[in-house]
Formats: sequence, structure tokens, C-alpha cells
Amino acid sequence: MTIKTLHGNAMIIQNKGVLILGDAGIGKSELCLELLYQNEKLIADDAVEIKTIQQTAYLSCPDKTFKKLHIKDLGVIDCEKIFSPTQFIKSHPLDFVVQLELPHNKSSSNNLLKPNLDTYSIGHGATVPRYTVTNCKARALAALLKTICYL
Repeated sequence: MTIKTLHGNAMIIQNKGVLILGDAGIGKSELCLELLYQNEKLIADDAVEIKTIQQTAYLSCPDKTFKKLHIKDLGVIDCEKIFSPTQFIKSHPLDFVVQLELPHNKSSSNNLLKPNLDTYSIGHGATVPRYTVTNCKARALAALLKTICYL
């Protein structure tokens, strides 16, 4: 078994383990907050541990950040005060990666007919699908305002 820690977020979306990557400040945590309001499940925010056992990668969360989101302008949010305990999962197999990029990034595809898809190496020759998604940096204001109600 190998373990590596990445800067990113991990969610279970429609029962799929998703690793969300992107530059600092691009909106990964706000995306997770919005998804929590849509009853999806949080694994990790900011630091994601990837444990690889044979050819399978598992997303997990360091203990000190479990059930927390760090949101710009709001600080660290204790999500347990807002969301159902069933929305926090300690570990789940990795199904695919979403790479968030700003619209001006040259690696983003301009093809509107098919997804911008390649592969992401999880080590030891194993890969998972990686989708690159352009983020226009629009803030998830509705989710932020709902969260402020609980602060």
C-alpha cells in the first residue's frame, strides 16, 4: 500500500468517488459546498489522501480536517453543524478526476461535441479518467449565504 497527499478535494457524487483538482482559489471548496447542499457526500477538503492498494486507489481524509471545509471569506466551516452525518464519508474508491481550470488555460479543449478527457496516473501503472472543466470563477453565492446563516 502506498499513500500520497494531494492539494485538492474529494467527494462522492452520484455514488462515484471524485477527486477535484485545480489551482488554489479556483473554487474547489465552494463547489463541494454547493454539492453538499445537493445531498452529495464529502470525503476531504484541501488535503486528500490517496491510498493505493494493488491497482485500486482510495480517497480519504486526514483526521484533523474531516467534516470541515475552508471557504474563502468565511474561514473553516464545521459542516457537521449544517449537514446530515450521512454526508461525510471517511474513504471511498476513486472513480475519476475533475481538473478545474480557468477559461484562458491553453490546455482546455475548444471541442464542444465531446468531453475534454484524458487519464490521470494514480501510480504503479494504474490510471483513472480525468475530465478538465473550465471554471468561470463565478462564486456559489447561494451556498455561501446559506452557510452564513449557520455561523
